[in-house]
Amino acid sequence: MDVAATAAEAAHLLAQVIYDFVVLEVAAFDWGTLRQVQAVRDARLFPMVLLAETSTHASELAKSRLANPDEVLVTPVSSADLLRRIRALYSRVDSKLEVGRGHIEINRLLKVVTVDGTRLDLTEREYATIDYLARFPGRLVTRWELTVNVCGPGVQTKAVEVYIHRLRRKLGRHAHLVITGRARGYRLEK
Repeated sequence: MDVAATAAEAAHLLAQVIYDFVVLEVAAFDWGTLRQVQAVRDARLFPMVLLAETSTHASELAKSRLANPDEVLVTPVSSADLLRRIRALYSRVDSKLEVGRGHIEINRLLKVVTVDGTRLDLTEREYATIDYLARFPGRLVTRWELTVNVCGPGVQTKAVEVYIHRLRRKLGRHAHLVITGRARGYRLEK
């Protein structure tokens, strides 16, 4: 769990780390930062709860389309209410994805990948790589996009090539399901 005291710290953490869930107290953030958070959230597809100071502020957030109404809670909020909201939002997230003609199963809640029923031993970055590709099955994902969303800014795109190589090795006879797109990026077969 990480805590950010400022909007700049939060934006930096969101760009660097892949989170399972994010809770933001909106009073500390400006609209520009919230738009950045929304862009990161949309790219990485993690659930998020925004804590607003007043019901008017919560209504403004919902109208701005930066958050769905069920993602906004008015403070003060009990830990029980927050946990109920988190569980409800998690129930909407696809927890299991099947790709590669059903040979690969990704359990996003447990962060486990199985191939033909056998669990793979993946590093955090290898898991993040296949999970990100699986979110867009059949679509070419550029090396830059993978680098930013898996490794974070400031990392060279060569790192993604290393993760792809390791991932293919671990996929064994299903390595062909991770397709290289002419030195531009990668896609995961549907």
